[in-house]
Amino acid sequence: MPETPDKSLRQIEQSASFSFCTSHNTPHCSEFHPHFEHWQRWHQMVVPQSPKQLTVKEFATVPPEQDMCAVVPTLKPEKYSYETSRSSCNTFKYTNLEETALTRLKLLLLLKLLKLLLKLLLLKLLLLLKLLLLLKLLLKLLLLLKLLLLLKLLKLLLLKLLLLRLLRLLFRLLRLKLRLLRLLLRLLRLFKLLLRLFSELLKLLRLLRLLLMLLLKLLLLKLLLKLLRLLLKLLLLKLFQLELLDHWLLDAISIDEEEDVAIPLLTEHSAD
Repeated sequence: MPETPDKSLRQIEQSASFSFCTSHNTPHCSEFHPHFEHWQRWHQMVVPQSPKQLTVKEFATVPPEQDMCAVVPTLKPEKYSYETSRSSCNTFKYTNLEETALTRLKLLLLLKLLKLLLKLLLLKLLLLLKLLLLLKLLLKLLLLLKLLLLLKLLKLLLLKLLLLRLLRLLFRLLRLKLRLLRLLLRLLRLFKLLLRLFSELLKLLRLLRLLLMLLLKLLLLKLLLKLLRLLLKLLLLKLFQLELLDHWLLDAISIDEEEDVAIPLLTEHSAD
């Protein structure tokens, strides 16, 4: 096999960067370094006695005369230097590392593309879900709007029914008012009739009063006439008594003889 130039080794060293060798306690180099599998293959080809996957500590402590193609890191304060022996590495193709790196890059790109596609699909699914949610929300909003419209229609119908009932009640009240007005008119007419009757009764009472006054006056006149008659009678009696007294005085002697005749005469005069 041809001898490997320094450029490929530098590329390997630069690409490897060996940051996994900062501490010797790390469990496996493959967890931190992407090219450790190729180094392990070289190790298995050169040293078939150790086919296992080496840890960092084991890899760092392999002697160079046993594993001539292994890179042995030596710890320095801020930088690592790598010692290699190129004399015994002529039987290995370093081009395998470049091809595998390219395939790995392609695979990584494909994986990234697949991840991007998956992300796009997920985004599309999320968008579809969001669209579905929006459609559901729109449907709910439409249902709510329909319900609101129905409620408004129901309210309008109820208001109309209430207005109709109110109108009916108003008409009934108007009818009742008309009836009351008619009754009031009748009562007014009756009251007028009563007033007329009272006026006529007053007139009658006045007439009766006048009649009573006249009757009283007549009675008074009658009484006066009677009194006058009595007075006249009394006067006549007194006159007659005076005449009798004169007779008695004149005829004192003959009074006893004519007593039986004078008494009936006096009774007749008193009766008149």
